[in-house]
Amino acid sequence: MALDPDALGQELHRRYRGRFGTMEPIGPMHSYPLTTAFARRFVCHRAALVGDAAVGMHPVTAHGFNLGIASVRHLTDEILPLLERGADPANSAALRRYERRHRRESLPIYLATNSIVGLYTDDRLIARAARRFGLRVAQTPPAHKIVNRILIRPQVKAPRLRLPGIGGRLRMG
Repeated sequence: MALDPDALGQELHRRYRGRFGTMEPIGPMHSYPLTTAFARRFVCHRAALVGDAAVGMHPVTAHGFNLGIASVRHLTDEILPLLERGADPANSAALRRYERRHRRESLPIYLATNSIVGLYTDDRLIARAARRFGLRVAQTPPAHKIVNRILIRPQVKAPRLRLPGIGGRLRMG
C-alpha cells in the first residue's frame, strides 16, 4: 500500500518475471488484511455458529470451506435425530455436543494453518530452511496418507425426514 500505482505495477512485473506483460493498477488500491477467528463459544441459548462465524481460516491452506461444511454436518448430526422425534432442535445438550465435536475437529487444522502462515511470512534463514524441509516432507507418501486421512471423510447419504405439521418429506442435502 506504500507504493504509488506506477511503482506497484513495476513491482508486480518484477515479481512475476514479466510473465503477464506490463501491469498497472486500473482503479484505487485497497488493503484487506487476512485474519483468522476461532470463536470462544460456538453455541449459546438456542443458537449455534457455523462456517466462518465459528472458525474463520486464513486461505493459505484452502480449508476454510471444508471446515464450514463440516460445521454444518456436525450440527446436522445433532439436530436431525431431534427433528425426527419431533423434539426441540435447539436442545442445549445437542448444541453442546456439536460445539465439542466441531471444536475438537477444527482446532488442529486451525492451529496448523496458522503455523504455516507464520512459517511462510518469516524471512529468517531458519524459517526458509524449515519451509524447504517441510515441502520435501509434504511430497512423501506417508505425509499424503496422513493428510488424506484427516481431510477426506466418507460421504453420507442425505436422510429423508418426515416433519410433523409440514405435510411431506424434507430432503436434507
